[in-house]
Amino acid sequence: MTDSIYIGECPIDEDCAQLGSEDYHSRAMAELRAYINQLKRLFPKGDFRIKSHEHDFGTYYAVEGYYDEDIDDGRREAAFAAEAEGPTRWDAKAVEELKRQSLYWNFVHRRRLGRV
Repeated sequence: MTDSIYIGECPIDEDCAQLGSEDYHSRAMAELRAYINQLKRLFPKGDFRIKSHEHDFGTYYAVEGYYDEDIDDGRREAAFAAEAEGPTRWDAKAVEELKRQSLYWNFVHRRRLGRV
């Protein structure tokens, strides 16, 4: 049976996109993709995915680690290790990925405002 465990939105000591803020969805998706990539570097057997969660103020997104209780393929151990011992800060590759995403989303935002 497939199950999942909540990992989070980003490394615990980093700021992340806040639900209700301008461009939340695009910023959150960029951060979540960078977080998943970082988790995969640390826990290569993990199956990390973005999951939506309903909240009184709207839908927010987080990374979850997926695994199958009946299959011992390392995904469960990776998911629980990521939840318990995940990174506290962005690594250098994640920072570079976020910088690239930021440049792209800033361009999109300026275009929406008619400034490009």
